[in-house]
Amino acid sequence: MFNYLKQLTQHSTIYGISNILNKTLAIFLIPIYTHYLDVAEYGNLELFLVTLNFLVLFLPLGLNVAIFAFTISLEKNDPRDVISTVFNFTLIFTGVVVCLIYYFSPVLSQIISDDPQRAYFLRIITINACMSVILLIPLARLRVENRSVTYSILNTIKFGSNLLLNIYFVVYIKKGIEGILLAGLYSSVITTILSLSFIHRDILLFKISRKLLTPMLKFGIPLVPSAIASAILTMANRFFLEKLSTSEELGLFTLGFKFASIITFLTMAFQVAWPTFLFTIAKDENARNIYKKLLTYFLYVLLFMFLIISILAQDIIQLIATPEFGAAYRVVPFIVLSQIFYGVYFMTAVGVNIKRKTQYLPFVVGFAALTNLILNYVLIPHHGMIGAAYASLFSYFILVILSTRLSLHYYSIKYEYVRIFKLALITATIYVLSIFIKTDNVIFSISGKSLLICSYPLLLYVVKFYHKKELYSFKEILKSKSILKEKMAFNKYEEDITG
Repeated sequence: MFNYLKQLTQHSTIYGISNILNKTLAIFLIPIYTHYLDVAEYGNLELFLVTLNFLVLFLPLGLNVAIFAFTISLEKNDPRDVISTVFNFTLIFTGVVVCLIYYFSPVLSQIISDDPQRAYFLRIITINACMSVILLIPLARLRVENRSVTYSILNTIKFGSNLLLNIYFVVYIKKGIEGILLAGLYSSVITTILSLSFIHRDILLFKISRKLLTPMLKFGIPLVPSAIASAILTMANRFFLEKLSTSEELGLFTLGFKFASIITFLTMAFQVAWPTFLFTIAKDENARNIYKKLLTYFLYVLLFMFLIISILAQDIIQLIATPEFGAAYRVVPFIVLSQIFYGVYFMTAVGVNIKRKTQYLPFVVGFAALTNLILNYVLIPHHGMIGAAYASLFSYFILVILSTRLSLHYYSIKYEYVRIFKLALITATIYVLSIFIKTDNVIFSISGKSLLICSYPLLLYVVKFYHKKELYSFKEILKSKSILKEKMAFNKYEEDITG
């Protein structure tokens, strides 16, 4: 159990470093964007970025996920055949779709925004989507081999190039939205070219194995409507805010969402590392116990992050953004909880993956997405960005309930519901108490709230959340580290004497 947890934690941490960089980029760019774009422009930019994300979800047809199932499986497939088949088919399919979107961009762009340059912007993000989809293949190959360091290096390169290009286009030559989109495109091109060098030996040009392609598409395509429905859960509220509210509300929601998305550096790091371990753990005779423990530990960390982000949101946004963006903090707690539910959705979808019942996921995610659309339509006209946040939270809650029940139908796991309840209880208690900390001094406010947040592990000890075995293991870890430090000090002492 602890061996799997150790490996998953190690790889998730390394993957997480690159995701931290990406989220750091989003936070770092907030002062730049809020100073060089007004609230309405900031909202319009988000519409184009959301469209880019939709394309990246649709174009791979789920084959990037199928790579895991068909290389880490009981069937002995040649990884080289799998990668070549996915790469060549994706290249052809993506090329055709991108050409069609590029040609019809003047018509399609009217759906996205009223910006006069919308067709040109759509063409930029279409090419960016093509590069991003191709990039998914070498990244999946690296994840299959648990080459998390190489994976993170590539993401770090993308982060660095994106940051420098944003500063150049937005600050120095003042290209506005166009500059931001061009920076994203060029950084994707650079990273994709570099990443292909890691799988060039796996790619046999023009080779597509029909024997592999058919079952891989059968596995992957059902994930596409599921992924698009998931994207609707996350992104559709932007379009509703644009049409049913104001561009200013959209801009505020966008900033609040980006700040809340700090939580995704953990959930995304986990999602990147999880597929490999999901199928590996399934072969273990103690698999069910491992899955249930991992969910508890996963929630332990995420709810702690919820407290940090949600409680400190108002003060930090006050420090990094201009006053006109100040109200953005109000949506942060709802968005953070939504992202936690999304992480739990991946964590509990064990049965449908290892039993290959992914064809049912579109119905579950589709129902949650439909719920989201209805709630956005009803709530946004009256409540603006808060209505969008409510819709998001409730829809993700529905997603977790339905998907967990579906997975448990095919693969029974007795999750630790009592311990999960204790986590939720302590988290809610600390958050409510933080509301009463009010002071005009930002430093005092952050300090007081931080002390309250630090009580999280202690209060869990009071309600007897920890098992004796876990406390013992933690003490042993601390003891081993103490012994290691003593040995290092003793070795240094000997070196000093002999030296």
